[in-house]
Amino acid sequence: MPSSLSHILLGMSTVSIAEQVADHLTTWLGKHNAKNAVKMFSMRALNRPCETIQIEDLPMLLEALRPMLRTLVGEESAELVLTDIKKKVI
Repeated sequence: MPSSLSHILLGMSTVSIAEQVADHLTTWLGKHNAKNAVKMFSMRALNRPCETIQIEDLPMLLEALRPMLRTLVGEESAELVLTDIKKKVI
């Protein structure tokens, strides 16, 4: 069974955590800004590149993104997008 198919069947994603977070942020920030935000805040919050983010790093990354999102999209929208990311990123 191809690796990607087995991941889908097992409910696991082959898309990195960073890419999944950036995809969710794209609606609010645009593709370029979303990718840059994940890249920058992974270095600030986790002190390592976004390519190394694991699922257990997600809460720290989202907390780091929260103030920026509140400023750009408002408190209510920021909380909605962060909650959505927590639910959907695997």
